[in-house]
Amino acid sequence: MKNFMITLAVLVAAGIFLITSYSQIGRWVISDVASQEGSPEALQAEAQKDVAEFAVRCTPFLDRRVMIARAAQILDE
Repeated sequence: MKNFMITLAVLVAAGIFLITSYSQIGRWVISDVASQEGSPEALQAEAQKDVAEFAVRCTPFLDRRVMIARAAQILDE
């Protein structure tokens, strides 16, 4: 019972931390993604050259952005 209560307290504390500092965590992750993607002009030029290569290279970045948006939507509710 003691271990259950400790685990429950840790989960509640982690949840409160996540809710209160999600904007900072999201900003950090998005800035990391943006630095790996490059400038918007470079992305547009790359997309115009070869669409298939652009899609392969940017899919992981877009997936991370979608994950952050879904988590934000859940936390917003």
